[in-house]
Amino acid sequence: MSGNCFVSEKHISILTDMLVQAKTSARIGQELRETQWYTWPFLILRELARNPDQRSVIWFHEEVGNSGKTHLSKYIVAALNGISFENGKSNDIKYA
Repeated sequence: MSGNCFVSEKHISILTDMLVQAKTSARIGQELRETQWYTWPFLILRELARNPDQRSVIWFHEEVGNSGKTHLSKYIVAALNGISFENGKSNDIKYA
């Protein structure tokens, strides 16, 4: 997934409004309205919207910084009751 893909301003507005309506707080909602989203976060959010199973892990890795990974993570934690694992050994997280 490349961090250089952009969607049109119209679609950004529509998709951002949809995200804001997804049980997010006013503060997070304001941050999302002001965010210029790349295309790839919507692919991950679409994957998260599918029926979960106990054996799947969605792992996203991007070597290029400043592509919105932390912002998406904060949104998932705040709006979708997600869990963020940080500063852990990768083997501890992989086999949890």
